[in-house]
Order: sequence, then structure tokens, then C-alpha cells
Amino acid sequence: MRIGMKIGGGFFVLSVLILVVGLISYFSLQDSSKGFETYRVMARTTGAIGMGQSDILDMRTKVSDYIAHADEEDLRQYRIHIESARKNIDIASNLLNDVDHRRALSTSLTRLEEYDAHFTRLVKLTRKYAENYDLMVENGNSLKNSLRQVIESSQSTQEVRGWVLEILSYLLETRLNIMKFTLDRDVKFKAMADETVEKLFDLLDSERGHSMKEFTEQARQQVENYRKAMDGNLNLQISLNREVSESLDVIGPEINNILEERLFTIKALQDAMGPRLMAENNSSILRIFWLVFSAVLAGILFGILITRGITGPVFKAVEMAGSIRLGDVSRRVDILTSDEIGDLGKALNSMADNLEEKVSVLEAVSSGDLTRTVKLASEQDVFGKSLNRMTRKLQQVMSDILDMAEHSDSSASQLADASQSLSQGASEQASSIEEITSSITQIGSQARTNSENADQATRLAVAAKESADKGNVDMNRMIGSMHKIGDSSQKMASVIKAIDEIAFQTNLLALNAAVEAARAGKYGKGFAVVAQEVRDLAGRSARAAHETAELIESSISQIAEGSDIAGATAASLGEINNSVVRAADLVEEIAAASREQATGIHQIIQALSQIEIVTQQSTASAEETASAAEEIAGQATTLKEQVEQFRI
Repeated sequence: MRIGMKIGGGFFVLSVLILVVGLISYFSLQDSSKGFETYRVMARTTGAIGMGQSDILDMRTKVSDYIAHADEEDLRQYRIHIESARKNIDIASNLLNDVDHRRALSTSLTRLEEYDAHFTRLVKLTRKYAENYDLMVENGNSLKNSLRQVIESSQSTQEVRGWVLEILSYLLETRLNIMKFTLDRDVKFKAMADETVEKLFDLLDSERGHSMKEFTEQARQQVENYRKAMDGNLNLQISLNREVSESLDVIGPEINNILEERLFTIKALQDAMGPRLMAENNSSILRIFWLVFSAVLAGILFGILITRGITGPVFKAVEMAGSIRLGDVSRRVDILTSDEIGDLGKALNSMADNLEEKVSVLEAVSSGDLTRTVKLASEQDVFGKSLNRMTRKLQQVMSDILDMAEHSDSSASQLADASQSLSQGASEQASSIEEITSSITQIGSQARTNSENADQATRLAVAAKESADKGNVDMNRMIGSMHKIGDSSQKMASVIKAIDEIAFQTNLLALNAAVEAARAGKYGKGFAVVAQEVRDLAGRSARAAHETAELIESSISQIAEGSDIAGATAASLGEINNSVVRAADLVEEIAAASREQATGIHQIIQALSQIEIVTQQSTASAEETASAAEEIAGQATTLKEQVEQFRI
């Protein structure tokens, strides 16, 4: 059986087992799901019925509260609870499929509608009762007020007052019996109320009533109105009591009993269904577990059988391939199966045979026999074809090597002679280059000395130029300062002139003062002395100013002469500066030419050095070539002897 069929058969069996497990699991879970769905429906139904019961209980409570208090809020709450009860009973009825249950719930809804109708009638009666009760209270209060007026009247005798009080007590007793009948719904209280009313009429018809005819007629009419209102209320109360006792108190418990019976029945079904569903679910789980276990066990067995049928021969083939990888082509594999693994074993054995034949050919080639060829396994035997091409190429290569070895022997001798001649010529050339290099080196040394001297002269010329520039600048500054001194002297001459004029004016003033002092006589003697001293001071100031002016004029003429001399000196320094600049430029050009000459000589020396190195290398290469040629000649002879050992 082929491997594909083995593996396919195994997967087919596993697929069938999985399908069986899946189908059984599906149907088991489907049954459990249906059971749990039924249980859930029952739970929802009991919940709805329970909520309906709660709504009905609240509804009846609100009915009792309304009967007791006639509160509209109780009526509104009643409407909410009865509507909720309808919805819950309707939900439960829709969830159930059992006809009896649905019929019972339908009956409860019908009875609930009847209950609502009776309560609606009770509400109407209650409202009418309230209206009549208000009228009765109004008539009673009117009668009570009339009786009080009689009691409080100053014309009333003690006997009349006692009679009126007795009527008032019967009136209060009547109202008390009516209230008791309303609360307890006992007919004896109605009879007692009728009796007290008759007593009221008897009192009004008595002799004491005849003495107060006007009051008696009015009171009798009020009591008659009170009795009519009381009779109406009592009849309404009887109707209300009949609605409650014969309808509401009967229908309410009946609805509750119906729902209670359905609830008990469905809960009993739930209690019976729960353990049964759990048992069925556990049985399904156990059945699925054993099916899955069986399927897994069968899958493992099939996997082991198929795996052992494949891996055993594969391991043998892998061991053989490992031996071939290690170079052992003598091993064979023994696989007797008729599947792909058997074909693989046969192919491996055939491959080993072919490799063994090719190895024998390679061994012959390694021994020097190039005449052996490989028998091709097929047209696609690339290895065999390559091996045959290799032997043919080796035959051709060995033949060519033999020819080349013979030619190399003669060529190596000629190359050795030529190399010796080349080495001798290179040696002579190297000695000539050394002499030229020595001469050029001496010239280069002289050029460097000239360049250094020219550079030094350049630096001196630049320093002289800078000194001349600085002297020229200082001379210009000195000329400027002398001009400023001349200007200052001119200003000082002007000041001295002003001082001379002041001294002249002072002299005039002192003269005038002396004249005035003389005119004053003895009183002006002191002032005349002061005026004389002032005139003496003015004279001395005029003489000093005159001498200072002469000195300043002499200084101005000397400063002008110095300025002219400084200008001539500055012109001479300018010419010196120009000459120094030209000399510096010439020295710089000489220095540049010397540097270029030194650079050129240095380059020539480098080129000669390189030529000398190349010449020395050529000499060494020629010597090495001659040595190598002799060695090649010996190796060519040896190669020829080695190639002649191969069979071509």
C-alpha cells in the first residue's frame, strides 16, 4: 500500500470517528437543550404566575383600603396592580402549551375582569354613599344647631332643656350606630339606628313637643330628612357590603386559588424535570467522554501503526545516506516494502553502485591512469559526464604541460643570460646617477643659501620701510604741533594786546581819580594816594604786556621757521621711504626667484633620487630574474620528468 493511501486511510478513519462523536454529541446536546428550554419556560411561567399572584394580593389590599378610606390614590394603585396582573397572567398563558393550564389561566383572566367590573360598581356606590353621607351629616348638624339654640334660649325652661338634650342624645346615638354599621357591616346596628330614629319621632310627638309646636315642626322635618339620608346610606352600605361579600371576597380568592393551583402543578413538573434533566445531561456528558476517548485511542493506534510503517524504512535510508555523506559507498539498504519508501531504498542502492564505480575511476586517475572512463547511468548523469570531461581535460592538460615544460627549459636559459646583461647595465647607470645627484645637491645648497640671504635682506628692507613710515608720521605730528603752538601764540598776542588796552584804560581812570582827589582837597588825599598806586600798577602792566608781546612775536617767527624745516625734513623722509619701498620690492623679487630656484633644484634632486631607486630596483630585479630563470629551468626539467609518468 502506498504511503498516501496509508495516511489518507488513517485520516479517513479519524474523520469518521470525529463525525460520529460530533453527531452523537450534537443530538445529545440538542435533547438537553430542549429539556432545559422547557425547564426555562416553566421557570418563566411560574415567575409570571407568582408576580400575578403578588399583583392580585396588592390589588385586593388596595380595594380594602379604598373601601375603608375612599382615597383616589388607592384607586390609582388598584388600576396599576390589576393591569400588571393581566400582563403577567397573559405572559404565563402564552408560555404554556398545555391546554388545561391555558384554559385555567383564561378562566382566571375572565374572573379578573368580573372582579374589576364589581369593583367599578363598588366605586360608583362609594361615591354616591359619600354624597348621601355628606347630606345626612348636613341635616344632622342643622338639627343639632337648632337644638342648641333652644337650649341656649333664655325662654327655655328646665323641662324643655331636658327634652332637647334627650333628643340630642338620640341623634348622637343614631349617628354612632350608623358608623358601627358602616365599619362592621352588622345589620343589628342598622336596626338599632332605625329604633333610635323612631324614638326621636316619639319625643317630637310627645306633650312636650306640642308646647313648642313651631320648633317641633321644624325639628320633625329635619329628622325626616336625616332619616331619608340615613336610609339611603344604609341601603347603599348594604349594596356595598353585598358587592364585597358576594362578589369581591368570592372572586378574589377564586382567582388566587386558580393561580395557586397552576403554580403548584407547574412547580411539581419542574421538581420532577430538574433531576431528570440533570441525569440526562450527565449521561450525555459521560457518553460523549467515552466516544471522544475511543476516538483519541483509535487515532493514536492508527498513528502508531502508520508511523512505524514509514519511520522504520526511512531510518534505514537515512543511515545509508549518512554513510554515503561520510564517504562509505559500500553500504546497502534492505527495504522490502512496495511503497514509496521501497522505491527510495532501490534508488539509494542504485545511487551507491554508481558512486562506487565513479570512485574506482577517480582512484585510477589518482594513480596516474588517465585512460579510464565512467559508464553513464543515464543521459541525466551529470556527475558521470563531468568526470569523463575531467579525465579528457586532464589528458589534454598533461600533454600541453609536457610541451610547455620543454619550451620553458630553453626559454629559461635565454632569460637568465638577458637578465645578467640587464643587471650589469643597471649598475653602471646607477653610478652615473649618483655623480649627477652629488653635483645637483651642491647647487641646491648654494641656492638655499641665496634664498635665505634674500629673505633676510627682505626682512631688513621691510623693517627700514616701517621705521621710515614711523619717522614720517612723527614728523607730520611735530609739524601739526608747531602749527598749533603758532596759533596759540597768535591768541596770546591778542590777549596781551587786550591787557595793554586794559592797562591804558586803568591809567586813564587813575588819572581821573587823581584829578577828582585834587578837587576834593584834604578829603581826597587818601583817594589820591590809591589812584597813584593804580597808575603805577597800570604802567607796569603795560610795560610787561609790551615785553610779552615782543617775546611772543619772536616765538611765532621761530615756530614758522621750525615748521618750514620740519616740512623739508618730512619731504626728505618721504623720498627715503619711497626708495626703501622700491629696494624692499626688488629684494622680495630676488628672494622669490631664489626660492623658486631652490624648489626646482629640490625637485630635480627628488627625481634623481627616484631614478636612482628605480635603477637599483631594476638591478635587483634583473639579478632576481636571472636567479628565477635558472630556477625555472630546473623546475621545467623536473616537471617534464613528472608528466612523463602519466599514461595519456
